[in-house]
Parts: sequence; C-alpha cells; structure tokens
Amino acid sequence: MNEAGPLSPEEIQEIASRTRSEEAQVAEAPSPAPVVEDEAPKPTGTESELEATDEEDYEPRLIIFREVPGYDPRTLVLSYGEDAIDLQFCGCVNKYKKRFVQFLNENPKFLEDAKNAAIELANQGYYKDVNIKDIVDYLKFNAKLDTKASEYLSTYPHDFDLDKLVRDYLERKLMMETPALFGFFELTPVKCRSNCGYGSGEPVVEEEDDSTSLAGF
Repeated sequence: MNEAGPLSPEEIQEIASRTRSEEAQVAEAPSPAPVVEDEAPKPTGTESELEATDEEDYEPRLIIFREVPGYDPRTLVLSYGEDAIDLQFCGCVNKYKKRFVQFLNENPKFLEDAKNAAIELANQGYYKDVNIKDIVDYLKFNAKLDTKASEYLSTYPHDFDLDKLVRDYLERKLMMETPALFGFFELTPVKCRSNCGYGSGEPVVEEEDDSTSLAGF
C-alpha cells in the first residue's frame, strides 16, 4: 500500500509505459554465447601430407622369403623395405651349416667383431668393394696386435682360417641380421649340400632339423 495515497491515472500510465520499455530492452539484448568444451586439436595439412607423415614413422625390417616369383624357387630372398636381394643359397639344413652354427656358438665375439668391422666400412661407402675375406683378415691382424704370440693360438685356436663355405655363410648371416649391411656384399651362388640341389642339380638327401631358422642355421 502506498502511504502517500492512491496513484493518479497519469502515474499509473507512466509506470506501465516504463515497464513495457524495460521488457523490450531485455528482449532485444543479445543472447550469451554458448559455452563450448575444449576439443582435441585436429591434424592440419592435406590428406597426402598426413599420409606422408605416417610413412615417415614407418621403419622397414629385414625379412627372408622363399619361393618368390621371379626367383629360383629354392633360393632365399632377403627384403628390406621395397628392395629385395637374392641371397643365392637355399634354406636346406646340412652338416656344414651345423658346423657353422657351432663355430659361432664357440666364438660369439667373432661374429660381433665381424659385424662391427663391416658396419664401419659400410658407413664409409664401401658397398660391394670389400669381401668377407678382407674382414676376416682384418680381424686376424687386430687380434695379433692385441695378443702376445705365445698366447695367440690358445686364444684364437681357429687362427681365423675359415674355408670358403663358412665365409659364404658368414656374409649372408651378417646381411640377414643387420639392416646397415643390406646389399653390402657381392654374392655368388652357394651350392646346396642337402636336399634341393640348388646350384648343382645333384641333391643329397639329409634329414632337416626343425630347430633351425629359415636360412638353415
């Protein structure tokens, strides 16, 4: 109740007019912007650029295949990325491969030293300019520099005297297990000395050992 007495018609009309004006101002006021939760950033670039980024993250692996179209079905083929090399030997198991495995087991440092020497030469660009005999001779020379003559043969009973077949297996093993040595050696065919007769046409049957790798050792 208004203590000053009842409002006159003019005052009532003025109040009603002011109320309508305030309501109109509220209706015309812009609505607040909607609150949007943060979204994860989206990748930028064209589709081809994004695909290229994925390809850059891809790291090729050394993979051994057999029975590859375009190659002798008995030979093993080594691939690295989009490149492939005919290893020019088969995966058949034979006593010579078994002896090679035994030699490596008895001389584990020899394989590591041979790999390190080959990698150093590869880093200098000597692809197919060095053969495995050069590396073995280098290891023998360094061994003599580091070992007294009286202790040499007791330390290295093999005297680094490896026959050609063992050297053939060694260069292939290095290439099959070390990406930096892919295609490093110039290879020549190694005749099969077991089941398939690769390189000779005269197979000699020998029981396979399931514990060996695809390469036969």
